[in-house]
Amino acid sequence: MRETNSRRGKERITHGGMAGGRPTPEFTAWMNAKARCYDPNNNRFYAYGAKGITMCDRWRDSFAAFLSDMGKRPSSAHSLDRFPDHHGPYAPDNCRWATRIEQMRNRPSNIPLTFRGETKCLTEWEDALGLERGLIHSRLKHGWSAERALSEPSHYPGNSLYRS
Repeated sequence: MRETNSRRGKERITHGGMAGGRPTPEFTAWMNAKARCYDPNNNRFYAYGAKGITMCDRWRDSFAAFLSDMGKRPSSAHSLDRFPDHHGPYAPDNCRWATRIEQMRNRPSNIPLTFRGETKCLTEWEDALGLERGLIHSRLKHGWSAERALSEPSHYPGNSLYRS
């Protein structure tokens, strides 16, 4: 986007990252992601840049490219998420605007289970199957197969103490 700077009468290029003199949420997300990847002084660098997480050159060099690829975030409840590969780079084919719940389900600590040709994390399966929280994990811990843990209904609905 081009606009004229009226004080100097010169044309300058704006990147669309400021609104009312403040950084937009998209610009802030982009800057924070870059800092996590490339600034050793960033308090999250150890979990990103130090582990080899990078940002694609197209985005690293241009907020306008990032905004063009990602678009505006859908709501204030959304933030930048590396998906589907949480170990992968910040790049157009590996990022999305996600809610807190979506991000929590994309954590490396989640256990993905495939059942009837579909892969979901434990909490997604519990929600989809109407099972109480922790039931599937408990069943797996007690040696149940994934198939059995996901296909057998809870015999004691509402009793979270009895898990298997």
